[in-house]
Amino acid sequence: MKKILLILSIFITYVSSSQTSHMVLVGGSGDIFYPSNLNINIGDTVNFHNIGGYHNVNGAQSTYPSNPASFEGPAIGVPWSSNWWMSVVFTIPGTYDYQCDPHVGMGMVGQIIVQSQQTDCNGVANGTSLFDSCGVCQQAYIYNYFTHVATFVNDTAGIVLGPTEMLVMPNNPMNPYWNSSCLDCNGVANGTSIIDSCGVCQQAYIYNYITHASTFVNDTSDLVLGPTEMLVMPNDPSNPYWNSNCTDCNGILNGTSIIDSCGVCQQAYIYNVVTHAVTFLDDTNNISLDPTEILIMPNNPMNPYWNSNCSNVDCNGILNGTSIIDSCGVCQQAYIYNYITHATTFINDTSGLVLGPTEMLVMPNDPSNPYWNSNCTDCNGILNGTSIIDSCGVCQQAYIYNVVTH
Repeated sequence: MKKILLILSIFITYVSSSQTSHMVLVGGSGDIFYPSNLNINIGDTVNFHNIGGYHNVNGAQSTYPSNPASFEGPAIGVPWSSNWWMSVVFTIPGTYDYQCDPHVGMGMVGQIIVQSQQTDCNGVANGTSLFDSCGVCQQAYIYNYFTHVATFVNDTAGIVLGPTEMLVMPNNPMNPYWNSSCLDCNGVANGTSIIDSCGVCQQAYIYNYITHASTFVNDTSDLVLGPTEMLVMPNDPSNPYWNSNCTDCNGILNGTSIIDSCGVCQQAYIYNVVTHAVTFLDDTNNISLDPTEILIMPNNPMNPYWNSNCSNVDCNGILNGTSIIDSCGVCQQAYIYNYITHATTFINDTSGLVLGPTEMLVMPNDPSNPYWNSNCTDCNGILNGTSIIDSCGVCQQAYIYNVVTH
């Protein structure tokens, strides 16, 4: 079965290579989705990335009943204030509305329209044109490397190349048109400025390590460095400006406080292992620890305050329980497994749990849990079947091929 799944995964990767990935930035310097409206093809992927703030993506049918399918993020347990990523593949055509729950009243909503026909960004059925990162629809073309003539093509069906011709796909690294019209966050065409995690647009600069002078640059085209100069890109680890203006959830500049999964802003603290005294901190600058002291960061697994105030109930209705809904839509519990008697004892939560010498705790989504995703039906309605919907919306089955009889 593993070999079959591997073959299928390779096949899916191959046939899906023409699909397009789109990026939606979440938050940052404002409570917005950018872009807030997308038109995509069936089978395309939309990647949501939180670049700053306390945000989620809610496209659930319980919120928007007309959505063809539900999508939500980030994943359970991922803090909404973190720089989370979420990828959604849209396989059903239609209009999908979504919102950020904390900021919907401020207009933080978005819409994705999934086209039913597989057309590229130029409207050509099964065409090869792709949107580049600048939002420009780029075509494939035939390049004659003798005459240097470029002939743009709608698709590659039936193409026959001459002896001095080569096919250049839109996102080929050799394609000079790809991403040739982008504006950076400072509005400079093909500039190098990037928005950091604090929502500040940071520039590249030239640093003179003799005079310590910094000269900010809009782009690096035709840049010539002097013998005592070096180029520092915006997100270079050595750049002191990058993420230098962030405030944590307590409003402390470059502080260490983080919002936990319960929405509570948690501080770092110093813990004295002898007196058990706890001293909360705004930041860790210039901290000196005594021999009996340790530093506990907010999300340290040893921190009992982290996620201690959740009013969330799990899918079984247990307050702060551990049950999780699997990909089949089944609410799965954690359980204790005795590897001598093979007895399984399901539990509501793990508070105060003490395991016997022959027992182990199995969480719902543990890879060793045989119950997780054990009741899924494929697109043909077969329990744990292998059929998959392709990019055209057709349910495709796995099959055995006889290379002799065909």
